Amino acid sequence: MKKLLMTLLPLLAAAACTPAGTGTGQLVHTTSGTQPVAFNWRADDSTTGSLTAALPGGKLYKGRYVQITERISGTALTPLWEGWDEGWTSWPDVDPNGNTDFGRHYTHRVVANLTSPDGGRMRCRFDLNSRANGMSGGGKGECQLLSGGVIEAVFPSD
Repeated sequence: MKKLLMTLLPLLAAAACTPAGTGTGQLVHTTSGTQPVAFNWRADDSTTGSLTAALPGGKLYKGRYVQITERISGTALTPLWEGWDEGWTSWPDVDPNGNTDFGRHYTHRVVANLTSPDGGRMRCRFDLNSRANGMSGGGKGECQLLSGGVIEAVFPSD
């Protein structure tokens, strides 16, 4: 039993230190007004992790997020455009497929591409409060549903 505990303690300690958090949002531009959305995120490392969004009625979207850093190239974000036109039209003068200034210009942002079990798609982008603290430092932004609607999201700092 002691040997088992000695083996499990480091694993449990590492799991307890994995940054994770929640966020809130409002689904706007719908025919029924605004509706609440709940977010959960869990970091894999300092710049990547998983994100879940629970919409009204129980619809769940899950996927990966990536924090843009100075070292990332636009081509590293290619999987995040799956199911969407590449890039964001409101990020002018940026080529998401290779502009070397992309990471330097957007280093304080997080992007995500989420899917639901029925094939629905949601893409998100957030401005971080502190790029050094990543998602743990909080931020705000928006998510777009492929089916229509925009979610205004806020993530508190830990």
